[in-house]
Amino acid sequence: MAWHEVRVALHVHSRYSDGSGSVEAIVRAARGLVDVVWLTDHDGLRARQLPGEGRYGSVMLLVGTEMTPATDHILVLGTDFVPDRDGPLQDALARVAEAGGLSFVAHPEDPGNPVLRLPSYRWTRREVEEFTGLEVWNHLSQWMRQIHGIGSGLRALLHPLRGAEAPDPAVLVLWDAIASRRPVVGVAGLDAHAVRIPWRGFGIPVFPYRHAFGWIANHVWTTAPVSLVAPAEARRLLLEAFAAGRVVMVNESRGRDPGPWVSGLSGGESVPVGGRIRWRAGARLVVQSPVAAQVQTVQEGRRRGPYAIRPGQVLEVAVPGPGPVRLELAREARGRTWPWAFTNPVYFEP
Repeated sequence: MAWHEVRVALHVHSRYSDGSGSVEAIVRAARGLVDVVWLTDHDGLRARQLPGEGRYGSVMLLVGTEMTPATDHILVLGTDFVPDRDGPLQDALARVAEAGGLSFVAHPEDPGNPVLRLPSYRWTRREVEEFTGLEVWNHLSQWMRQIHGIGSGLRALLHPLRGAEAPDPAVLVLWDAIASRRPVVGVAGLDAHAVRIPWRGFGIPVFPYRHAFGWIANHVWTTAPVSLVAPAEARRLLLEAFAAGRVVMVNESRGRDPGPWVSGLSGGESVPVGGRIRWRAGARLVVQSPVAAQVQTVQEGRRRGPYAIRPGQVLEVAVPGPGPVRLELAREARGRTWPWAFTNPVYFEP
């Protein structure tokens, strides 16, 4: 099987909800940084009609939505309808799944921010599990937590990735707990709005889209190149890849390299990241990285490593028993070690 790596920016808002940019401006900002922008304006699919899904130069535009009840926001991809945000949540998620769509709990540990007058959008309906996955990494939700007043707000503006250089540790714990019961796909979301602060009659953008697209991306592996197929087929390929968990979340701020390739190997069988495979004695994870990195495995909360990997090297790490195993990778840049890539698990079944 030949795999094709695609950079996808997820959780992006335009003027159709509470973003500051037109859809056309957002697509222009993404050129040269990501391959796909998946727009998720609140409770609507207006961009599906104007300007419409499709390829705009080097960027593919796809349109989903974000369900926004008072809490428990859900990113919805791949449906031609907007789920009912006011009805039972499990019914809405079931309808999405029946239509072949995907649903991701957005910013599940979001605390809100009293200084910014933002309420908490934390996931409260934890008895509901009919979703595809979790937004493990959310730039806006994590960044704004460091703002406690004017001084900390100014410092936060000067350090746009502080607090969001890696996924939320609490969400990682939650993800691992759910993954121990069933496959659940982790994704990264920008929650990009390019909010404008009024000043002397002008609007100063906080985190322009162009900047945000260079920070965090989902590296998704499809079975065919999305750049060579019609938009409907590109959407199908990406939905299939997201559903299968062939996703690695990458901090792009220290270098725009390809993501690490991860597979599970057991008893002569092999599956890509996100896949399921029967655990047998001698099972292992196989990792290839385009950059020098430190690798840790995480299995049911237990960490092993770090293991050093060189560019182009194939690293094999033993898996001592059944259970989901994911990887966290850090890379060297500017004289220090930075969080870099967080993979979905490979599910080693008993």
